[in-house]
Amino acid sequence: MKEKLLYVGAGFVVCLMLAVTVGRWSLFQPAHAQTPGASAGATTVALGEVTRNVLPVVIVDSVDNALLIYEVDMSRSEWRLELKNARTYRYDKQLREFRTTPSVGAVRERLQ
Repeated sequence: MKEKLLYVGAGFVVCLMLAVTVGRWSLFQPAHAQTPGASAGATTVALGEVTRNVLPVVIVDSVDNALLIYEVDMSRSEWRLELKNARTYRYDKQLREFRTTPSVGAVRERLQ
């Protein structure tokens, strides 16, 4: 049963990923080395562990700098997809520090 759920969930996520990336996705993309900028323009989908018949799905859209978190409720005969959280991280990337211990400056001083 869990194996079937995994296959159905993976198929669902693939369809969801294709829907999200319409207009920005090509079947034949050139190969490239993995560099810090290699993921620019990509959409990444990650599945979490199923707990209590809920599958977490995280989508990171590097074009729009957005993070989307969905939950697939698999406890019913018809599964439900719910958007749980959405956030842009465009401005978060400009922060040097936010609630970090030790601070970046303190680490830099220790290493010098």
